Amino acid sequence: MKIPAAAMLTALLLVPSGMVLAQGATATEKDAQSTLEKAGYQQVRDLKASPKGVAATATKDGRTVSVVVDPTGHIKEMPAGK
Repeated sequence: MKIPAAAMLTALLLVPSGMVLAQGATATEKDAQSTLEKAGYQQVRDLKASPKGVAATATKDGRTVSVVVDPTGHIKEMPAGK
């Protein structure tokens, strides 16, 4: 899948300075990581594109959860391992 240069530039502009992104992550995965961190999720990891959006594992309020960030930026949360 080719990502337009404008989308990659937008993704770079959305990432606050100093934020560490997963090495080799796509622009979509970086957007999802940024969205999750802005929503209060920490230790965002295991980002992977899925048919429903970008799936990840993260920690929020002391619990580890599986999440999916859909293409519109909405976050769906499930207990980890589901």
